[in-house]
Amino acid sequence: MSDINSDDYYKVLGVSRDAEENDINRAYKKLALKYHPDKNPDNREKAEENFKKVSEAYDVLSDAKKRKAYDQFGKQGLQGGMGEGGMGGFGGGPGMSFTNAEDIFRQFFGGGSPFAFGDDDDGPFGGMPFGMGGMGGKGMRFSFGGPMGGMGMGGMPGMGGMGGMGGRGRPRGPQRPDVIPAGTKVAIYGLQSAPHHNGKLASILEHDRNSGRYTVETQSGDNLALKPSNFTQVTAAVIRGLKSKPELNGKKGKIMRWDEDKGRYAIQIPGQTLSLQPANLQLEQSTVVRIEGLSGAAQYNGSWGKIVDVDMEAQRYQLQLDASKQLKVRWENVRV
Repeated sequence: MSDINSDDYYKVLGVSRDAEENDINRAYKKLALKYHPDKNPDNREKAEENFKKVSEAYDVLSDAKKRKAYDQFGKQGLQGGMGEGGMGGFGGGPGMSFTNAEDIFRQFFGGGSPFAFGDDDDGPFGGMPFGMGGMGGKGMRFSFGGPMGGMGMGGMPGMGGMGGMGGRGRPRGPQRPDVIPAGTKVAIYGLQSAPHHNGKLASILEHDRNSGRYTVETQSGDNLALKPSNFTQVTAAVIRGLKSKPELNGKKGKIMRWDEDKGRYAIQIPGQTLSLQPANLQLEQSTVVRIEGLSGAAQYNGSWGKIVDVDMEAQRYQLQLDASKQLKVRWENVRV
């Protein structure tokens, strides 16, 4: 049984000190769903505190190196100077922020939120996390979306899937704020050389910094290397400020695609699909977005960043662009 107020990570998750990886995953999933602030709207402050405790424990115990250091030296071993051979400590551990906790949560559940339709396990993208080890190697890797709409074949993917990935689809090491996390679900569109892939759903496997492309895997097992302009993130959003149908304001749905001609998203809510402007959709914290349409700071157009705060009154997002730079933009000036 979990002891959420314990200083012992094993007791926080309610697992034994010899717990297997699957036991730790199951414990985290149960407790993260229980304590997530979205599940506790009447007591968000306390829920967030508990959610961070659960995430901190999971972040350490799910990582073999962090767990070994913790088992040997306790929390002090995670802060530097106590590791084997004088290693300099690890990220995560004591004092986890809500943003980092939410990152772990979203990546565990495939890059999105399992609460998109008010369900925990049975929604279209809820339940077990995507990006399981070994998901690569199912098919050839193709590159689409070139300057002339051409196609290039990039060889066979590794048999073990994306390098450095654990069984939970969560990348090791720090997550860059301008890169969409592995496991995020996307909808493909705008391919000219391989239009038969348009409309398909896929999961992000990895990002290539040199080409700027993302390797995605379709549900049929094809691996494609796509430019960000050829997919939309399938992500949760809340309807806000809709004057034509005010009864829909506050409803949560899932963005399914972007209509470039209309400048609108197709967002799916229970029972219907709506066509809405970005200004009428509030994205979740930790969503990675592209900046568009800025006039006063046009140099940032085309840049990517992660939402770290949402100003509901001003309808603005606080974006983390890199380790040191943040920018505040209106809701209508970002795309997923």
